[in-house]
Parts: sequence; C-alpha cells; structure tokens
Amino acid sequence: MTTQKKTIDGRIASVVRKKAAAGVPVKEILSSIQNYQNAPGSLQTFYKYYGSVMEEARGEVTEALGSKVIQQAKNGDFKSQELWLTTKGGWSKQQTNNNIEIGDDPEKGKSALDNLLMKLGIDEKEEEQCSQYKT
Repeated sequence: MTTQKKTIDGRIASVVRKKAAAGVPVKEILSSIQNYQNAPGSLQTFYKYYGSVMEEARGEVTEALGSKVIQQAKNGDFKSQELWLTTKGGWSKQQTNNNIEIGDDPEKGKSALDNLLMKLGIDEKEEEQCSQYKT
C-alpha cells in the first residue's frame, strides 16, 4: 500500500494569499478553490495545508495598515491617534461626567473675583486700597 503525501499547490496558495489579503472569509476562499485539482475538501484540511499561507497574507496586510496608522498618528492625525489608542492603548472614548450637587451657597451671587478675594482673606476695604495704587 502506497501513501501519497499531499503537498501545497502553488496555484491554490496564490489564490488563498490574494483572497486572504483582501479580507475574504475563509469559507468563501475554500469554496473558490474547489475547481482546482487537489483542492482541500474540508476546512480542517484547508487549514492544515493553507492555514499558514492565509495567516501570512493577513499578517502582511495588518503590518502595512498598522504602520500607516502609527505613522499618521505620530504626524498628528487625530482619527489615527484615537484608533490606535482605543484598539491598542487601552483607552476608551467613554466620557465620565461628575455632577456635584451644590446646596445653599452663601457666596452665591458674588462674582468669581469676590469669591477669590474672600478665600484669600482679603476684604473689600483692602481691595479698594489696592486698586488705588493701580495705574
């Protein structure tokens, strides 16, 4: 009894590489190569012989696109920065709002400057004296 060892067919590998690089789903790639002699008939056999070809093609595309996104992000492109940060940097676009309820405020109705002066311990008389020296 002789056993024939199946090998990778260059024509099939070429089709697999091209379609995998274009993002075609695996089942569609398998269906598209069925007209070739020695084409794998099952997904298991397909992965056994052409899985590495498919993953290599996808890896090349990921590398090319990733390099472009990183370069654009480094050059200041906001969308590229946001994409990289959300997918690889662990950043989330989710916005957090902290709402603080403020009760009755005795300082309500005063200007921001008045509030600042009060917190600094400067009363209105001192403020008036200081403003006399302004030119």
